[in-house]
Amino acid sequence: QSPEKSASFFSKVTYSWFSRVITLGYKRPLEREDLFELNETDSSYTVCPIFEKQWRKEVLRTKERQKAKASFHKEADDTKPSLLYALWNTFKSVLIQVALFKVFADILSFTSPLIMKQMIIFCEQSSDFGWNGYGYAMALFVVVFSQTLILQQYQRFNMLTSAKVKTAVNGLIYKKALLLSNVSRQKCSATHGHDIKPQSPLVCSFSNSDGHFSPLARAGSSSVSSGGSPCICYTNKCFSYN
Repeated sequence: QSPEKSASFFSKVTYSWFSRVITLGYKRPLEREDLFELNETDSSYTVCPIFEKQWRKEVLRTKERQKAKASFHKEADDTKPSLLYALWNTFKSVLIQVALFKVFADILSFTSPLIMKQMIIFCEQSSDFGWNGYGYAMALFVVVFSQTLILQQYQRFNMLTSAKVKTAVNGLIYKKALLLSNVSRQKCSATHGHDIKPQSPLVCSFSNSDGHFSPLARAGSSSVSSGGSPCICYTNKCFSYN
């Protein structure tokens, strides 16, 4: 069992609960028995059923919408269930958390230059170094340290969510493949497993090559960056007006 559950807050932040595996891997190649079991919330036994439940809800919702449109327009609606909507309903709490981590980290990244500016002004205008200088130095340390911790948690939850999304979609595809009849399999392909391999690009489209999956976080980060940069430039008189 993974010691992460019983680890303290400091141990989780610094990942000291994982030090034993790192030390053991430094001494010799790791084996399967040296690794911890996945947390129950991160395993496919938990992720796949939750996603399948949301997918069934999305399929039923699409069918009801098709029936409603057909009754009014007397035409068949070819609207298909939305995989993204099902993924959002499954992982929306984690995605929002990841987005907040990224937004807070970006806000702190704008705070550091402002503190450094005050430190420079203090050093230029003050002849004796009083408590204000120590206060600016401490504030800069707290901001940079907090930004590092928040970015660390952002990376962790981001990559963990990416792994869960891949697991959920792969599980749904393979379960669908197992339910296919022999006739359907023969229609799909003449070789074993070919009906599953074309679905790989669909799975990979939800996360890029570095294993990140957080479109909401990137949207929030872009909004903060595009809004914060002009504001800081304006307040520091970086724009010149004719």
